[in-house]
Amino acid sequence: MYHVKGSLLTTFCSLQVKALSSVLSSTLSIILGYPQKPHSVAQSTLLRFFIENLGEESLLLANMYYIFTHFVGVVLKVRSCRKVNLTVCSCFMEDICHHPIFDKTSNHNRVLQAMGKVYGQYVDHRADHNGKVAGQPEASLPAVQGIATPMENPAALGTTSSKMQEALQFIRNTIPLVHMPTHLRSVNLAHTTEMEGVSCKIIHQMSTNLDCYLPFREKAPSVQHIRQVGGPFDSDNLHTLPGFFSALVFHVVTFSTLYLFSHAPLLQSLDTWEESMSRIKNTVAKASNDWWYFCDPMVYGMATRRSVDIVPSLWSAAEGKWMLLSNNDQIDFRKFYHWLVKDTLDKSSKG
Repeated sequence: MYHVKGSLLTTFCSLQVKALSSVLSSTLSIILGYPQKPHSVAQSTLLRFFIENLGEESLLLANMYYIFTHFVGVVLKVRSCRKVNLTVCSCFMEDICHHPIFDKTSNHNRVLQAMGKVYGQYVDHRADHNGKVAGQPEASLPAVQGIATPMENPAALGTTSSKMQEALQFIRNTIPLVHMPTHLRSVNLAHTTEMEGVSCKIIHQMSTNLDCYLPFREKAPSVQHIRQVGGPFDSDNLHTLPGFFSALVFHVVTFSTLYLFSHAPLLQSLDTWEESMSRIKNTVAKASNDWWYFCDPMVYGMATRRSVDIVPSLWSAAEGKWMLLSNNDQIDFRKFYHWLVKDTLDKSSKG
């Protein structure tokens, strides 16, 4: 009985191997074999032409892998590539040889070689890094020297230089805003005299609301305030329930509000939030009459339904899901998003 079963199993395995070998043989012959159709021959010849004349660096050029498709559609202006043969491609290759990139002394060719050099340094760095013993500190990327590539068109060079100077001047005028003392989210009025030499109206507009207009987003006053020592993003608080709850309240409710700058950034619980609101309403006249003191519904753009009413829901979400979230090992953003959406849809028809 066991002998029969063993024979059947052996026969079955042999049939599997035979079937797999047959499939692989036919598939590999298609993948690795020389193309038989005229347009396939033309396509492979065209790609080989660039590699032989420009080197493997040519594969780094934009759309190189689609060059045959572009040749058929743009140069020949035909819909199907099946009628394209090697003769047609040969005429194209003779003409394109006059392009400056094929001249080894041209700027085009020097840039191409520089691209290959930079890419080669990157590949060598990755190979060295992957070959190191696990646990060793990761080396920084290799320093790549600047490559001078003068443009052949003097007019284009002048235009580019002018725009670069404008961009540089803009950055130079903007950087001081990062270092100036601020009052809430604006530049302190006592230091606005330092901006008198700046004629750009955009810079003055930025100074009125750095949270909204400052291009260096990580340096905006609200972000700086919430990331201070002892706040929710402090390493001691980041992986805690109060830290998570405080971060949610900051992003959803209090970003760029007067409340944010008048209260400690870390909220220990929902009770802490409600106590702080009650205390501020009793001591600050503006807060007692203006809900925008605690939440600006237009801070991220057009008005939304965001308000302080959502804070209890944020606490419930943080309290109920923080442990589940913190126990997941290195969950990426996509998985986190789908996990959050699925959980929300399971509990509410509103999503």
